[in-house]
Amino acid sequence: MEDLIAAMQENQRQAEVAYDAMCDARPSAARECFDDARGFLAKAIDLARQAGLDDAVARLTVRADRVVKVYNSQFRNIW
Repeated sequence: MEDLIAAMQENQRQAEVAYDAMCDARPSAARECFDDARGFLAKAIDLARQAGLDDAVARLTVRADRVVKVYNSQFRNIW
């Protein structure tokens, strides 16, 4: 259980690093950072589910939705 929680937290940390990079990136590079952030959050959500942490699943899902909204509003149609 502790290993799952540690892995979830590490994936969440990496997602935030990728999100920050997305926000600072040129539009042409933002997609890769966005994909990284979503991937890390998906892993974190899966690990939270495995650990039975329903609150963390909900919190991380809201965060993932927010990352998508930010990407869509700032980068989706810029090329």
